[in-house]
Amino acid sequence: MRNAFRLAILVLAAAGGLSSGLLAGPDEKKPQPAGKAPSPLIIPETTGAIRVDGVLDEDVWASARVVDLGYEVIPGENVAPPVRTECLLVSNATTLMIAFRCFDPEPRLIRAHYSDRDQIMSDDRVAILIDTFNDERRNYEFAGNPLGVQGDYIRLNRSLDPSWDAIWDCAGRIDEQGYVVEFAIPFDQLRFRNAEGDRTWGFAAYRIFPRSVERTIGAFAEDRNNNSLQSQMIKIQGFQKAVPGKALELDPTLTAVRTEIRPDWPRGGFQAGNKDAEFGLTAKWGITSNMTLQGTINPDFSQVEADALQLDINQPFALFYQEKRPFFTEGADYFETLSNVDIEGLQYPIYTRAIRDPQWGFKLTGKGGGNTFGLYSLQDAVTNLVFPGPERSFSASLSAANLSSVFRFSHDFGSRYTIGALATDREGDDYFNRLFGFDADLRLGERDRVIAQVLGSSTRYPDSLAEEFGQAEGPFSDVMWLLHYVHSTRNYRYFADYQDYGSGFRADLGYIPKAGFTKAEVGGGLTWWGDGTGFLSQAQVDTAIRQTRKSDGTLMLRTFEIMGFLQGPGNTAFYSYFGCRDRNYEGLRFYQDFHGFGFNSRPSGALEMSATLAWEDKIDYEADRPAAEFFFTPRLSLNPSRHLNLNLNYTYLTLGVDGGRLFRVNALDTSFVYQFSRNIFFRAILQYMDVLRDPSLYSGAVEERSKTLFSQLLFSYKLNPRTVLFLGYSDNGMTDASLRLLKTDRTVFIKLGYAWTI
Repeated sequence: MRNAFRLAILVLAAAGGLSSGLLAGPDEKKPQPAGKAPSPLIIPETTGAIRVDGVLDEDVWASARVVDLGYEVIPGENVAPPVRTECLLVSNATTLMIAFRCFDPEPRLIRAHYSDRDQIMSDDRVAILIDTFNDERRNYEFAGNPLGVQGDYIRLNRSLDPSWDAIWDCAGRIDEQGYVVEFAIPFDQLRFRNAEGDRTWGFAAYRIFPRSVERTIGAFAEDRNNNSLQSQMIKIQGFQKAVPGKALELDPTLTAVRTEIRPDWPRGGFQAGNKDAEFGLTAKWGITSNMTLQGTINPDFSQVEADALQLDINQPFALFYQEKRPFFTEGADYFETLSNVDIEGLQYPIYTRAIRDPQWGFKLTGKGGGNTFGLYSLQDAVTNLVFPGPERSFSASLSAANLSSVFRFSHDFGSRYTIGALATDREGDDYFNRLFGFDADLRLGERDRVIAQVLGSSTRYPDSLAEEFGQAEGPFSDVMWLLHYVHSTRNYRYFADYQDYGSGFRADLGYIPKAGFTKAEVGGGLTWWGDGTGFLSQAQVDTAIRQTRKSDGTLMLRTFEIMGFLQGPGNTAFYSYFGCRDRNYEGLRFYQDFHGFGFNSRPSGALEMSATLAWEDKIDYEADRPAAEFFFTPRLSLNPSRHLNLNLNYTYLTLGVDGGRLFRVNALDTSFVYQFSRNIFFRAILQYMDVLRDPSLYSGAVEERSKTLFSQLLFSYKLNPRTVLFLGYSDNGMTDASLRLLKTDRTVFIKLGYAWTI
C-alpha cells in the first residue's frame, strides 16, 4: 500500500513536469488560435415561413445569415475540417429557422438511421446550441440526423441532459452532394427575456462527422484551456419580433391497464387482477416570458420504457434508477444541484424516483436577472424510505401517503460564480424529513473551479419503524458538507475533494444511500491529443488516492487506482484500470486488488460493440468474508438497415470464496426495434437472469438455482413528445422448484396523450 501511494505521488508530480514538454500536444499541424468567437452576428428577420422538408427552395433562405463551420475541434485542435458545412439562420415573429448544408465527397458513407428521438448519437448529425439568457451557463440544444430524426437537450457547460423535450419540426434529406437538415423552432418552446429591441444570445453550431475517426466540426475555435464552453460561444443578435412562450398547453392522457396474476403460483391459472382506466391532465402555462407553471391531476406516471437490467446480488447499497417520467424530466435542470461520485456509487440530494405514486402536484420554474428557481409539490400515495449507513443501506415502504415538496434557488454573479439554496420537505403520519442547505460553484478563472455544499436535515420516523430498522427514536438531525477543487488545462488536471456525511443525515427525497462517513481524495492526470491523422487521437492517464473513515474516525477504506484511456482508429477506444484497497468492514480487515479493461468500437454505422472484463477482490456481504469477483459484460448493437436495430447486453458474474464458487450469474438484456418512420416504432424487450448458487457455502437456506424472465412488447406512435399512442404487453416469470419458468403475471396497457396548445 505504501508503494502504491509513492507511485501515485510520482504520477501526480509528472503531470506538472511533463505537461509542458512531452505531452504538450501535436506540433506537426499548427492549430489555429482559440479565443472569443467573432460576434455579434446579426440574424435577419423576415415575414416569410418555410415548409420543413429538407429542401431549401423557399425565398427566406436567400436572406439567411450563413455561418461556415470552419474548425475541426475534436480530435483536431481548431484545424481545417475535411468537409465543408454551412449553417443558415433566419427568423420571423414566431419561429427560428435553421438549415445545414453538409457537403460530403462520399455520400454513400453517411451514417443515418430511423430511431426514436434523442437516439442519434451513432449517426452523422448536426446541432445548434442557444444560450437565450446570454448568461454563459445553460443552453438549449437541438440536433438532427440526415433523415430528420430529432434530438433536443439541455446542456450545462459540457454535460448533456436528454430528458427535456420540445415541440418543433425537423427534416433531413440525403442527396448527391451530402445531406441537408432543416429546423423550425417555435419561440414559444423557449424561455428568454422579453425585452424591447434586439436580443443577444449565445450560439454554437456543430457537425459530427463519424468515419474511421469521429470528428466534431464547429463554427468557432475552442480553447481547451478554458473550462467554460459557453463563455467562448458566438453571440448572435436580432429577434426583435420574437415573443417567448406564454401559451397554455393542456396534455390530457387516457391510460387503461388490465393485469392478470397467478395467486396460487406455481399452481393454478391466471385470475383478473388490476383493471383500471384513468383520465389524467397536465397543464403548462407560461405565466411570463421566463416563468412556467405546471399542474397535474391524476397523472399517468407509468413507465413505458423498462428500466435497464441491474444486478442486486451481493450489493450493500440501494440501486439507482434513471428518471423517465415526463412530469419530472420537464424542467429537471432547474432543480439540479451538486452531485458527487462516491466510491460506492452516486449520491444526489434530489432523486425524483423516491416519489412513487403521485396523485396530484404542481411545478413552478423561472429564470431572470441572474436568478433561477424551481418549486414542486406532490401528494404521494406511498412512502418509500432508504436508511443509509456507512457500510450498507436498508429500505422500507409505508402504505401511508405523504406530501413531498422541493424548492431550489440559485443566483449568478457575473459569468463565473453561482450561489444556490435547496430545501426539501416530506410530511406524513408520524413522519417527516426536512432538508435545507446552500451550495456554491465558483470558476476562479478559465482553469480553476471550486464547488462547495452544506446541507442539514431533520427527520422523524414512526416509532415502530425506527425500532425495526435500528433508527433513532423521536426527531433527530445532522449535516453533510463537501468541498471540491479542480484545476484543468489542455494537457493535465488535478483535484482535491473532501466530504463529510453525518450518521443522522437523511435526504429522503434524494438518493444518498450512504451516511456516517468522511472521505478525502486527491488525484490528477495527463492527456495527449492527436490531430486525427495518426494512429491515436487521444491518450489519457489518471490516478487517485482516496481515504474513507466512519464518523467516529475508524478507517473504512484506503484506495489507490490508476486508469488509462486510448482513442484509436475505427472509432475504437480502449480503457483499463487497476489498484488496491485497504478495507475495514464490520470490524474485519481486507486487503484487496482490482483490475479491469475494456473497449468500445463503432467501426461502421451498422455495428457498435463493447466489452468490459474485470476481476476484483470483494467481500461476501452475507458472511463478511473475503471473496473474488469475475465480471464480463459484452454488448452488441446492430443496425442492418435504416429501420432495424438490435441490442444485446450480456453479463457473466461469479463470486468465489474459500471452498468454492458462491454463485454464478448469467444475465441477458436485449431489445429488438423496428422503426417504421420517425414517428412509429415497434419494440420487443427481453430481460433474463439465471443464478446458480452453492448452498453448502451459505449459512442459511438458499435456492440452488433460480431464473427470472421479463418481456415487453410495445407499439409507439409519437406525433410529438406529448401527442402519443402506446399499446403494449408485458409479463414476468420465475422458476418453480422443478426449474420450470412460469409466468407470475401479465399486463396489457394502452396510453393516449395529446398536446393541445391554446
